Amino acid sequence: MYYLLFLIYLIVFCVIINKIPFVKKAGLSSKLTALLFLYRIIGAISIGYISYEFAPESDYWSLHSEGILEHEILKSNPKLFLKSLFPLNNDFHVNDFHVNDFFSTTNSFWNELRNNIIIKLLAAFNFISFGNYYINALFINIFAFLGSVGLYRTLLHIYKERNNLLIFCCFLIPTTIYFSAGVHKDAIVFGALGLYSFALYFIVEEGFSYKKLVLLLTNFLILMLMRNFLLLALIPATIGFLLLKKYAISNTKILISFLVVGLAFFITAENCFPNLHPLKIITQRKTDFDNLKTANSQLDRFELKPILSSFLKNSPTALNHGFLRPYICETKNIFSFLLSLELLLFEALILIAVYFYYKNRNIQKQHFHRFLFYMLLISGIMIVTTGFIVPNYNSIARYRSLFLPYLITPILMRVYLIQKSKNKIEN
Repeated sequence: MYYLLFLIYLIVFCVIINKIPFVKKAGLSSKLTALLFLYRIIGAISIGYISYEFAPESDYWSLHSEGILEHEILKSNPKLFLKSLFPLNNDFHVNDFHVNDFFSTTNSFWNELRNNIIIKLLAAFNFISFGNYYINALFINIFAFLGSVGLYRTLLHIYKERNNLLIFCCFLIPTTIYFSAGVHKDAIVFGALGLYSFALYFIVEEGFSYKKLVLLLTNFLILMLMRNFLLLALIPATIGFLLLKKYAISNTKILISFLVVGLAFFITAENCFPNLHPLKIITQRKTDFDNLKTANSQLDRFELKPILSSFLKNSPTALNHGFLRPYICETKNIFSFLLSLELLLFEALILIAVYFYYKNRNIQKQHFHRFLFYMLLISGIMIVTTGFIVPNYNSIARYRSLFLPYLITPILMRVYLIQKSKNKIEN
């Protein structure tokens, strides 16, 4: 019964996706759009099945189970269902959850809220999904797919051409699709980041509109609630992009400007926002992760203090963990091996891209668009901070996967454009 129902929903969703104006403006054919959405759903089925078989206690199925319980509460007591989201009544133990600890991961209302939002959504979806995990995944992945479309439309506006490499980077990176397709907050974060970036880009490049502002603020709010830690990258990247709007400067100066803005934010944020101390936030998160039980993919722990010298001292380790792990030689199962293999392929592509760029840097003089530095800064900050915080390589791969499109697209597309210019010269 559920197989047939899932198939019916999948067909309906493929039709709906092609009817959404936001998706239609991407210029992809109806068939290709449906195939790209189907590819994402294959990822959703894969992560659902694998987590159920090998890690049934994982967040994916725990959230699903909680959603079923909340569905019963929603049917029997809607008032309690809504009130339990917020610490506004005696039934919610305010003393057990600290509302002021916005960035904390322990006994924090905000940390609990992100899971509660997903659970409440699942409870509502269960009215038409009949409590089926995979049908709920269809609903979650519509939003995640819109994030890919938003990023694709943004990059299409920058590069002015449609090509397979751009489609791959936005829609087809295996680990990105796999980890952002589960019934989890990762799917929401991935979708919201793509839509936020789309709105930001077109507000800056084409002018203000209330529709774009609503899209920007809505997705900023989603990111703040679902993964507030991302603000440590999003805020400096956004400020840098806005500041550089009116300046026509060289690529090197743009890069330096973004790095200066990012560093200044990390150093001065505490003075401007007393509750926002990036170094303390990162250190506390690392402590919370270190206190979790040892994982099969555990990495060596290191001491980190909330001072700049400690971060500089441990930055080589963080860079290694964030960008290079897992090594193929340390993987213990086929799953970790595939994660490592994909990472190794991307590392090789990036090295080839850097070599190719410097070898042919005189062929194409076009500026590296400032939005691409926004993408690189977001991905760079998040991957490096993940290297500081997370002590096991499977989790690092999961967190890193959401930002791979923002990291590799500017690099690979740069090589593509140089090669295209080179071919024109030779012909």
